[in-house]
Amino acid sequence: MQKSKSQILLKIPLGRIREIIQNRGVKNTFVHGMRRFAAGRKKRIFGPDVIRINPVSYLCNHDCPMCWRCQLTEAEREEQIRIDKHESLNLQDYEKLFSSRIPGLREINVVGGGEPLVYKGIDELFRLIKSNGLEGNIITNGTLLDEKKIKNLLNINWDLTRVSVNAGDASTYTLVQGSNQFEVLKSNLKAFVSMRESMSKADRCKLVLF
Repeated sequence: MQKSKSQILLKIPLGRIREIIQNRGVKNTFVHGMRRFAAGRKKRIFGPDVIRINPVSYLCNHDCPMCWRCQLTEAEREEQIRIDKHESLNLQDYEKLFSSRIPGLREINVVGGGEPLVYKGIDELFRLIKSNGLEGNIITNGTLLDEKKIKNLLNINWDLTRVSVNAGDASTYTLVQGSNQFEVLKSNLKAFVSMRESMSKADRCKLVLF
């Protein structure tokens, strides 16, 4: 005889339940539990906790030799460029997406098959995410993270900026990234830290290098 979810839940050790609550928090534990409970009954109460969006799926200011983009034929590249320029979601599309979400969504990860900061409306997209009460997380190569973009992120209390740093010196960086912008990256990171400190946002706006 198949056991019900409530029977299974009663057999979870109390210590494990405490651990789950400690890691997720009371609210997120409740939401996750209700999401799983509803899914087992083919119903929908809460939406996903986190979603990823790709403002651009191909366009990038770097040309990393290990990237999937470099494996495409010229015709495939041209098609991807066409899609990014003419078929990408615009800000109105994103506003509709965020405003029509069902409860449960907490965080938006801004990523891309290319470099998300290439998206021409990226600053407005950041503000749109935060104005909808969502946490913001971006993964970027950091070389387009100029002072204007940094100031915008700090002003709206952008939660997490993750910068991929794939080398520790200029020559290796150029080989890995296909772009000689190591010094630009260093300058941008220093500016981010300096501006964040001057605006007292160190605890609010996280910067992670990976």
